[in-house]
Amino acid sequence: MTETQNEYREESGAGNHYRTAYHQGLEALLARLQKQSDGLRKQLHKMLLERPEAFRRQIRQSLGWPLTEKREDVPTVKREYVASDETTDIYRMQMEIQPGLWMYGILFLRRSEEALPLVISQHGGFGTPELCSSFFDSANYHDMTRRILRRGVHVFCPQLFMWHAELFGNRPYDRRAFDDRLKRVGSSITAIEIDGLQKYLDYFQTAPQIQPDRIGMIGLSYGGFYTMLLTALDTRIRAAMSACFFNTAQAHDEFSDCFWANSQNCFQDAELAALVYPRRLWIDAADGDELFPCNMARAELERLKAIRADGWDGLRFRIFKGVHEFPIDDTGIEYVVQALK
Repeated sequence: MTETQNEYREESGAGNHYRTAYHQGLEALLARLQKQSDGLRKQLHKMLLERPEAFRRQIRQSLGWPLTEKREDVPTVKREYVASDETTDIYRMQMEIQPGLWMYGILFLRRSEEALPLVISQHGGFGTPELCSSFFDSANYHDMTRRILRRGVHVFCPQLFMWHAELFGNRPYDRRAFDDRLKRVGSSITAIEIDGLQKYLDYFQTAPQIQPDRIGMIGLSYGGFYTMLLTALDTRIRAAMSACFFNTAQAHDEFSDCFWANSQNCFQDAELAALVYPRRLWIDAADGDELFPCNMARAELERLKAIRADGWDGLRFRIFKGVHEFPIDDTGIEYVVQALK
C-alpha cells in the first residue's frame, strides 16, 4: 500500500464556512475603519476652518507628486488656429506640463478690445473638449460650452485622461490601472492633471485678453469632481459650478481614481466644498441620476452644512429634474458668470 492511499481527502467546499467567516470579518473590519474615518475627518475640521492653507497642503500630500512641489515658470505653450465665427476665435492648445507631456485643450477666445473673464468648461467621463463644445452631437452636455460662451466670457476646455478610446483615440488605455501604477511611485493621475490645470491658470493670468482675477470653472460628472477639487485647492477660481458629482464616498466607491492615500480619513466631497468658502459654489444633483443618487447628495450636503455651521452666502445646492446630464437651464451658469463680471 502506498502512502498516498492513506492521505486525508474531503469535498472541495468543506472549508468554505471558514473562508466566509474570514470574508465577513474583513468586511466588518473595513466598516469599523470607515466609521472611525468619520471621527478622524471631524478632528481636522478645525484646521479646515482656521488654517485652510494647511488643510490644502494635506490634500496635496495625499494626491501626491507633482502637487507636493512648487510650480516653476509657465511651461511652453503651442496654439493652433481652428476656426472663427461672428464673435469668437477658436484655438487648439497644448502645454508641456511635464517634460514630454503635452496637456491639450480648446480655447474659445472672444474678440474684444477689453480683457474679459475666463471660464473653464470641463468635460466628464469618456468626454472630450469637442464633445462638450458641440463640435458634434452629445447626449448629456446640452451645448454646455457654447452656453457659457454666450455669457460674454472666454472659455477654455481642457482634455482629461478619460476619453472614450474607441471613439476619440487610436490607442486603448485603462485610466484606473494607469492611476494605480502612478500611485506606486508617489503620484496619481489626478495630481498630474490638477497640476496641469494650475499651470494653465498661470498661463491665462499672463494673457492680455483675460482678466487674471476673474476666472471661473464649470464641470459635469468627472468634470464636476475636477471643478470642485481645483476650486478647493486654488483660490484663483473665483466661482464654480459642479454638476452631477457631489455625493457620499459610498456613491464613489467604484471610482478608485477619486481616492488616495489616507484620503477618506482627511476629506470627502463635503470637506472639498467647504474649502471653496467664501467664494461662490453652485452644486447640481439630478433627481434621476443613475450614477450618483440625489438622496446621497443631500446627505453629503448635510455634512457640508455642519462644517460650515456659521453659514455660507455663496453656496447654492439644487436638485434638478433630469438624469446624469448637464442641466438644460442656465441658472448655475449665470450664478458663476455674475461673480466674474
